[in-house]
Parts: sequence; structure tokens; C-alpha cells
Amino acid sequence: MRRIAQWQLDIIGKYPNLFRKLDDKRYDISNGMRIHKGWKTPLVKCLSSIDQYLTDVRIDKARKVDINVVNIREKMGVLYVYFNIYENNKKATDSKLYDDLHEITKTAKEQSSRICEICGKKGKLKKRGKWLSTLCLKHAFKQWLINVIKNEN
Repeated sequence: MRRIAQWQLDIIGKYPNLFRKLDDKRYDISNGMRIHKGWKTPLVKCLSSIDQYLTDVRIDKARKVDINVVNIREKMGVLYVYFNIYENNKKATDSKLYDDLHEITKTAKEQSSRICEICGKKGKLKKRGKWLSTLCLKHAFKQWLINVIKNEN
């Protein structure tokens, strides 16, 4: 299990319905949150929307639905939020639940492609060597400079 930063623990604490607690200090987010703080805003918007959706489903349909966020990461330069859905303590089979939640996470993914993953300022999704990253001009330059220095040695 990866170490989770304090700002990430604060987010988990804000949405306890979305993260399964293993004990007093650990949550079942198997691969941690592998993102920089720059994507905090789109992540919080995404989790807030998922939390509201969960509340609405439970009220409107009187259903025992649980959502467990299991992984939050950068992949191909954008934010990905992975989750499991349970209904009546079994893996949910209702495709509408999955479709609705994928739309919410898709919005976060699209937002993250325009926000620097490091500082949260306006950024661009670009290919940098073998990798895709969403960075502002300042952090793109720093990354370029690091690559130049590495290649000189």
C-alpha cells in the first residue's frame, strides 16, 4: 500500500462514504492516490459529484448502493478515478450506475487535461518524450531542463 499525503487524507476524510476504512489509520485505496496536488480541484469536484449521486440514488430508489473508490492516479497525462459499486453488499450489475459514474469521472479527466498536475494553473496535455503530461509553461520548462541535464550525463 502506498503512502498517502496529508492533503489526500483530508480529501478522503471529507468523503467517508466513498472510501472503505481498513482500520484507524488506513483506507482501502489499494494503490493510493498517485497524483500531484495540482489536480486537487478536479478531484474534489469529481468526488463531490459522486457523493451527491450516491445520496440521490439511495434516496430516490431506496437502494442499498455503496461506491468504493479504489484508485486515483495519473494515466496518459490525465486524472483517472477507479471505483467499485456494490448493491446489497454484492458487486452491482446495474449498467446505468456504471454509466452515470463514468460520465462523472470523464468530466474530471477532461478538466485535468487543462490543469497543470503539479501546481493547478492552466496547463496543456502534451507528449514529453515517451510520456504524456499536463503541465503549465513553468513546469514544462523545468521538466525539459531536467531531461536535458540527464541526457548530458
